[in-house]
Amino acid sequence: MGSFLAARATTHKAASLSMRLVAIGQAHRLAGHRLDAGHPAIRETMKGIRRTHGTAPTKKDAAVADVIRDAVGVLAKRHGLRALRDRALLLVGFAAALRRSELERFPA
Repeated sequence: MGSFLAARATTHKAASLSMRLVAIGQAHRLAGHRLDAGHPAIRETMKGIRRTHGTAPTKKDAAVADVIRDAVGVLAKRHGLRALRDRALLLVGFAAALRRSELERFPA
């Protein structure tokens, strides 16, 4: 498995290889086989790929009050439950300083 990952390290990003590793592990489980993704050969190969080919995540600026006020103002002009929900999510997210991933956990 380590050689599979290493062979594709020049053509795929580390995140893509991680997703492929998960998919391969799932296929193994469905076939009744065991794939230990924490095996040192796999773990060290992925660590080396991330170190060599990885990219630092880009940080985004936090939303400022003016941007939130404008977005809520636009949503206030719309009618319906979806617009009301979106306004509430924006306001709660801003007030609680939540990340987008934390807001996504709210039920739709």
